Amino acid sequence: MSARIDWQRWGHLVGQVSDNEAATIIGCTAPAVQHYRTRNGVAPAAKVRTKIPRKELHLLGQYPDSVLARRWGVCRERIGQLRRVKGIAACRKTAGELCAELMQMTMEGTIDKVLYEGKSLAGCERDEVKQ
Repeated sequence: MSARIDWQRWGHLVGQVSDNEAATIIGCTAPAVQHYRTRNGVAPAAKVRTKIPRKELHLLGQYPDSVLARRWGVCRERIGQLRRVKGIAACRKTAGELCAELMQMTMEGTIDKVLYEGKSLAGCERDEVKQ
């Protein structure tokens, strides 16, 4: 008999990503995810996949998975999976460190437009940065 799946922990993925992708992240089979999804009345994920911009892949490991997931409109687990497949270590920066980095780039005038296009970075809004 296989190990029980902690749906309290993983249930948020069901219907947000494909059954196959959810199964890969959770570590179970796609039919197990499909069974949970249909038993709980969760519609399957839309067939349209959000593509992660190729020009921004260099940000993997430089910023927390949660920040990149919000930026690219995918779940945090998907970013972690992609980062691990590419052999990139997780970012260990805190939100405070990220805000300080953003402030330094702003003061130097070197802020990368790919990195910041008016979007929040780790909860640090550009307006909050003292110049």
